[in-house]
Order: sequence, then C-alpha cells, then structure tokens
Amino acid sequence: MAHRAHLLGWMADVAARAKAQGKQLISFSHYPVLDPLGGASAEEVAIFGATGLARRAPPAAAAKAFAATGVPLHFSGHLHVNDCSRHDGPQPFFNLATPSPVGFPPAMKLIESEGRA
Repeated sequence: MAHRAHLLGWMADVAARAKAQGKQLISFSHYPVLDPLGGASAEEVAIFGATGLARRAPPAAAAKAFAATGVPLHFSGHLHVNDCSRHDGPQPFFNLATPSPVGFPPAMKLIESEGRA
C-alpha cells in the first residue's frame, strides 16, 4: 500500500459516486488485496518456509485500506491462482484471484450481478 496510497482517496470517491448513482462497481488490478489462499500463507510458511507465494501474499493492512474505499469487488492476478476471498467487516468486499492461462488453460471468470454488490 505504500507504493499506491495516493489511489485510495480516488477509489473512495469513485465508489461513493457509483453508489450514489446506483451503479455496480468492479475493480481490477494486478495485485490481490486479500490472501487468495484463504489466509493459509502462515501455514505455508510453517510447513515450507517463506516460499515466493507466501512472501507475495498481501498484508492485512492492504485489506483494511481497500475496505475503507467502499469498492465491493476486486479482480486480481499476480499469484496465478484461481480463488475467491471475502473480507468481512463494516465494508465487506470480495477479491477474485484470476489464474494464469499457463496454470489453468481453460479458466475464466463469469460474474452475474443481481442488485447492489
């Protein structure tokens, strides 16, 4: 978050405008904002050591900062895994990790929106 902290205010502004206008908001970035392994990074470190995957898992502060923006849905890449993670709290959101075509050649994500996210 230290490298892109200036985007948080802009994201909150966009999320507030989308909500006020009744629009669905979806965000995309390369990096995940939640651990796409369901918080299992600590277990991975305990078993395998500080692997590259475990070192690249986002810190809890990233989820807290992202949640504060009010953006409800985020698609990420970077870790080349296929998973969905949910952040619970006053402003819940989902991070959908999209896999690499190298690791999951037939993988794709389809979403259907019904009402507000």
